[in-house]
Amino acid sequence: MVRAFVENLLGEFGRQILYFYEANQLIISLVVITYGIILFLSWSNTVKIYRFLVIEVAKQIHTRKDLDKESSPKKVIKKVSIPWGKAIEKSRFPFVAKMSGLWPRRKSIAVLKELLVIEDIAEHALAVNNGRSIKKITPISKHMLARDIENIKEKNSK
Repeated sequence: MVRAFVENLLGEFGRQILYFYEANQLIISLVVITYGIILFLSWSNTVKIYRFLVIEVAKQIHTRKDLDKESSPKKVIKKVSIPWGKAIEKSRFPFVAKMSGLWPRRKSIAVLKELLVIEDIAEHALAVNNGRSIKKITPISKHMLARDIENIKEKNSK
């Protein structure tokens, strides 16, 4: 009774999709689950790389005499080098993705620079030097989204 009601609601085209799914549900489910696992691992990899970069920048801040815990993020960015290559070498999984993104991307220095906001790395490195736990630090999606919107506006204005 319920099946007939659902089939009626779906219409002719919806029923064809339902029958196709029922005939191939194992393959479709495996593809969806594999995609979900890859995407989750990509998100986790992005966070691990971000935390690694924050720790490395925090170490540099700590060892430099011209920087201290009260320095501004802009000053930190000018004085410290961010070890993008080292971060890629340390990470095992080959993909990264934004937390709000649905497409994993192959990790590279260019992709990391595009995904991560350098100002946030410096700000979080200063927070770590001030005693904040690294486990609570993640990339700020709001800042990434704002930067993406600015890039789209620039492309459209050209």
